[in-house]
Amino acid sequence: MSKPTTGPFEKTAGWLDWYTGPSKPRFKLPAGSVDAHCHVFGPGAEFPYAPERKYTPCDASKAQLFALRDHLGFARNVIVSHCYGADNRARWMPAFLNGSAWCRHRQAQRQR
Repeated sequence: MSKPTTGPFEKTAGWLDWYTGPSKPRFKLPAGSVDAHCHVFGPGAEFPYAPERKYTPCDASKAQLFALRDHLGFARNVIVSHCYGADNRARWMPAFLNGSAWCRHRQAQRQR
């Protein structure tokens, strides 16, 4: 089933949605392991995507990211994003407000 995108946006055709039932890893990650590349998208109705974005994803919330992190056994996340341009509210503030000790944000570099 296709995942939704909220707000005045239409998901990019062919976009691969996040998987709802990942299996638990057969091995235990070392203490303090970091998922060094993950995303939080939307909700588009609350955090609009930048007009210059290259794609429009389905919504993938901070709660879903943190649940996946815990399920896989990571201790922390590095949140990377590309759909918001220079609007930092959308990218990392919601994630930090609910997990600042467990996530870091790396702003994507603008391509020139």
